[in-house]
Amino acid sequence: MHKVVSGETLWAIAEKYYGEGNLFTLIAAANKLPNANLIRPGDVLIIPPKPTSPGPPDTYTVAPGDKLWDIAKRFYGDGNKYSIIANANHIADPDLILPGQQLIIPRLNRPGSQAHLVAVTDDAHIVVRFGSQHVFEQAWPDPPGTATGTAQSRAANESRVVFAVPKGTTMAFTVPGVLAGLTQLRLRVSPLAVPRAEDTRRPPDAQGPPTPPKGDQTAIEAPYRLVVSPDERYGGFAHSADAAEAPGDPSRVELWHTRLAVRMFDSQDRFVGIDERDNTRRTVRAIWSRDENGSGAPATGFEGSLNPADRRAIVRQTADPRLEDRNQSGKLIEPNPLTVDRFYLSSLGAWIDWRAAWEWQRYKPPGAGEKILSAYRHLATLGRDHYVRVEIPIYLYPFGQFGTLVKLTERRINLGEDEAAYLFTRKFIVLRQPLREYSEDLLQVGNVKASALYQLPFTATLVDPIVSPNLDSADESKPFVPHVGGKPYRWKVTGIDHAKRRVSMMTALVVVPAGLGPEVYGKAQKTWFDDVMNNTADKHPIDLNGAEVAFAPSDNAGDTTMRVQGMEFHGEAYDHGCTPWLFKAQVAIPALATLNKVGGPVAVKWAGKYRSGGFNSADKAEIFLTLDNEAKLDFAGGSDRGGGFVEPTISVKGISRVLGGVGDTTGSPTGIAGGHFDPDLFKGTALPKLFGLINLFDIIAKDGGFERAPRLIAEQFGLVKTIDTAWRRLIDALTQAREIFDSDRKIPDAPAGAKLRADALYNSANSAINNLAQAPLQQLLAGLSATPPSNAHATEVANRLTNMSALLTDPFLPAFLRAQLQRPYDATNAALTTARGTDFAKALRAAVENNVVRYEWSPTIKGWPDADHIFHPNDVKRGLNIAVEVRTAKDGRPQSDVSAQLRDFELRLLPGQTELLRIKFGRIGFRMATGGKPEVDVQFNGMEFLGVLGFIEKLRQIIPFDGFSDPPYVDVDTGSVTAGFDLALPSVAIGVFSLENIALGADCRVPFLGEAVTVGFYFCTKEAPFRLTVMAIGGGGWVGIRLSPDGLVLLEMGLEAGASLSVDLGVASGSVSVMVGVYLRLEDKIGQLTGYFRIRGEVEVLGIASASITLELSLTYHFQSGKLIGRASLQVEIEVAFFSASVEITCERKLAGSRGDPTLRDIMPPEDGGQTMWNKYFDSFAIAGD
Repeated sequence: MHKVVSGETLWAIAEKYYGEGNLFTLIAAANKLPNANLIRPGDVLIIPPKPTSPGPPDTYTVAPGDKLWDIAKRFYGDGNKYSIIANANHIADPDLILPGQQLIIPRLNRPGSQAHLVAVTDDAHIVVRFGSQHVFEQAWPDPPGTATGTAQSRAANESRVVFAVPKGTTMAFTVPGVLAGLTQLRLRVSPLAVPRAEDTRRPPDAQGPPTPPKGDQTAIEAPYRLVVSPDERYGGFAHSADAAEAPGDPSRVELWHTRLAVRMFDSQDRFVGIDERDNTRRTVRAIWSRDENGSGAPATGFEGSLNPADRRAIVRQTADPRLEDRNQSGKLIEPNPLTVDRFYLSSLGAWIDWRAAWEWQRYKPPGAGEKILSAYRHLATLGRDHYVRVEIPIYLYPFGQFGTLVKLTERRINLGEDEAAYLFTRKFIVLRQPLREYSEDLLQVGNVKASALYQLPFTATLVDPIVSPNLDSADESKPFVPHVGGKPYRWKVTGIDHAKRRVSMMTALVVVPAGLGPEVYGKAQKTWFDDVMNNTADKHPIDLNGAEVAFAPSDNAGDTTMRVQGMEFHGEAYDHGCTPWLFKAQVAIPALATLNKVGGPVAVKWAGKYRSGGFNSADKAEIFLTLDNEAKLDFAGGSDRGGGFVEPTISVKGISRVLGGVGDTTGSPTGIAGGHFDPDLFKGTALPKLFGLINLFDIIAKDGGFERAPRLIAEQFGLVKTIDTAWRRLIDALTQAREIFDSDRKIPDAPAGAKLRADALYNSANSAINNLAQAPLQQLLAGLSATPPSNAHATEVANRLTNMSALLTDPFLPAFLRAQLQRPYDATNAALTTARGTDFAKALRAAVENNVVRYEWSPTIKGWPDADHIFHPNDVKRGLNIAVEVRTAKDGRPQSDVSAQLRDFELRLLPGQTELLRIKFGRIGFRMATGGKPEVDVQFNGMEFLGVLGFIEKLRQIIPFDGFSDPPYVDVDTGSVTAGFDLALPSVAIGVFSLENIALGADCRVPFLGEAVTVGFYFCTKEAPFRLTVMAIGGGGWVGIRLSPDGLVLLEMGLEAGASLSVDLGVASGSVSVMVGVYLRLEDKIGQLTGYFRIRGEVEVLGIASASITLELSLTYHFQSGKLIGRASLQVEIEVAFFSASVEITCERKLAGSRGDPTLRDIMPPEDGGQTMWNKYFDSFAIAGD
């Protein structure tokens, strides 16, 4: 008897009593221990006597007619012991022995002792065979998730566990003895079944390819067609040596089963027992798949939990030592075995609970038709699957999110009439990397690799959901578009743009199996085109519905932002992922959309220099996008957008971070990229007009620098940036205004009043600049940016700002400069009001305080045409300014402010030898702002009549040319704004001389709709001519002229003189008058000159009867037709009491000219048959002759 103490094992007890630890089975059998590894301190054990050792084995030569039964009978006295001889000689079929064959006959214990098995050779082993351990069962797809009828199935082949028995090992030749002994033996396995990777090299026989295991090697087919094996060192099995009865009910016996466990060793590497709790070293490797080529395994004809490619992948990734590292040529990767949580074998099938996860990213692509697995989990009971999860690494094209395609087979009860527990397989995608960042990705651009961020509007993308719905069946060995319910599944993709703004979009994506080489990932782009893009009606699969996207890093918020309708992505695919790049986008450029008011999105692509290197010094304009087809910044159709007298329509071919829309995308060092402005490259198809006459680009000088190019930019600022930017713009505007005022007060020909006003404005601007310079702006900005924020200086800064309000309300401040100052002033004032409020901290958290679209252009100008200028500028640097601003507050409607100014120039109408008029302008300004009336600001600095109009020069001296800045009247209609004045003069009477009805007037008409700007003035009018009388002789007249930069628009003039005599005799009276006059009208190319003579006489008797006669002769010359037309009329009127009658006789004659009359050919019909009609007409005349 022996009492167990703490720390003892049966092996140690056997060594103590027998001197041999392997005889522990005798103690286990004598004490009927179900688990030889489970003894407790205090247990009292029976120690049987040590058996006598058998003698050395005998040998026997098989004679003809011998049978193993007979040989066993001869040596053992019991023919039933033939199996001892068969096992000792590795005879698979006991009925097949050959004459002359040498047999080893193991000796048994001497008579009288218990029978034992004794290993008498070095390769002695015990083979334990099991029936089928797994049933491969049909699995129904989910969706639809319904099953009917009987599931098809296939049974796995038998399995075997082979135990190596060291020479000299003895064990009781009983069922309990053998079972107990097996737990102490190591396994005999395939060379590939090695332990989990250790710091030892594989032996040479473990470096070959997977092959079918030999008959004396462990081979467990579970699951179906997958042959697995524990390793030789740590692999062992634990089981009961006797039948385990249920406590209190001996009739109930546990199903016998053996459990995979871990063999334990002491510090001297001696076996000390079995551990069933060690999940680290309890592993199996799949050493063979009966699906391998040449195995002869037939197809099942139905889908189950694992398919042949799954099984081959499990073999390759758990046991194949030829796995190559894709990153290091020639380096091999140690396969990772399956970690076993539970693996039991029984007569009814296996219990399986194992798992594995692989570093598949390191694997070199397998051959065609194979796959790579990232994880595998299998649960089965009694050979029936319950839960099988196979994970295939994939990525989503084109955005590159890594994930796994999960094929999950589960057993569940079928709801319905047939409540059987069927297997259902569903496939879905789990995103392991839903957020994909591209900062370290490179893309091939020509011969160089450049950052992906130069070809993407997004620095990262996020794909939702992380777990997809169950997918329709698809071939996961090649790229495919996942479908749900027969329709492509649309993922929610959230892009994070360069402004860290989140942009959501919905699109189908392509699932690409990862790690399978170019034969697979090379098909990704074709699948994208065929199954996604070409199945989308608008050919732009990703619709953003006008979302704002920052395409590139911004210098000022909003300067790289576009409103996007659709995007077209491509991707550069590779083994383990892909990197997207934007091929084309349909965008609405905010500045163009806001200012043009109409027009759809435009197609844009990446600019070449930006795509290969981002923003750099090689492109000073920082152009990042180019348009497929040039667009127009079109101000035509209304001065509410163009500035009254100018229509600055320009061509937009690219988008610049610095300038906004630009017309030069050549990238030439002599162009905008090199810091030079060439206006010819900005010309649109419809050239802009100055005064509706001059192409704007004809007066733009080509020697302008980079700063002279038009700027079309959008800004999106928060509160702090709004204050800082608006304040700086205000200072810049004040500085510019001061320079202009200084220049205006020094113009030699300017009226004295204009110079005084310019001087006063100069002093006001200078005072405002000095006042604002003392404001603690930087302290305010620092306080607002601090944590926690402070607005301590906001009131003081606001007070400084308010002090300049007097300048803005000065009535003599030019309209353009008022706009230039008012815009930043209002923006700064509004932001400071928010900063002074109680909720300023909340306002600071808002990303955008307001959106601003700004178009500014101050080019260098020149005279036009090159010779004999019609337009002649005196200030070429500051002569033309155009500014448009549309500001949209976060909670308000867009507020537009349009202004333009042309200053210090002359209009020379009909220049050269025929010059008629020279007008000197101090400025022409226009401003129209939301909620306000149009402002027309015209300052004349002088006028001179020349040539045939020299006789009017005297009138110029009394017209106040500086009299209508903020003029006496402004007439606004749908077509134009007219600013002007009317001046009535008192009558003059000196003796017999009388001058009456004197009036003067002048105006400037600025059209909205593209007509030319015109200047008009008059001395009296046709309806109210002046009257000049000297005694009985009198007359009158008028003159009016309207001019445009293109020349004379209208000249109308009339003069007449005459005498009259009247007699009154009481009962009768009479009068006679004679008038002579001339009328001239010139309009464009049409003119008329008329001279007339009129005589009239009348007589009246007693107020009852009267008679009158009028004779009028006129001669009119029409310039257009060259005709001189004479007309005479005689009119007689008689009136007696209530009766009256009149008679008029008229005669008209054309005295000269035929220009303009239609010819016979002109009046003939042009349609078919005209010749026939001519022949008919010709034949109607009697013309004799041949």
